[in-house]
Amino acid sequence: MSESAAEAVPAHRYTAALAGSIEKRWQEYWVEHGSYYAPNPVGRLSDGEPVPADKMFVQDMFPYPSGAGLHVG
Repeated sequence: MSESAAEAVPAHRYTAALAGSIEKRWQEYWVEHGSYYAPNPVGRLSDGEPVPADKMFVQDMFPYPSGAGLHVG
């Protein structure tokens, strides 16, 4: 790349490489801090750990708005 072409590209340009490095840093942060860790307290996939008081998973099914007896869930 010539020097004039390099000057034409701003230093803050958002590229796929930059997006990938940002995503990688966030994924490392999430793993280090257990952001998405959800223990399975029962069943054959149980890891034997109790569920932390500050983490909970709730799954609910809402009625489908345009059909009797149908649901999304």
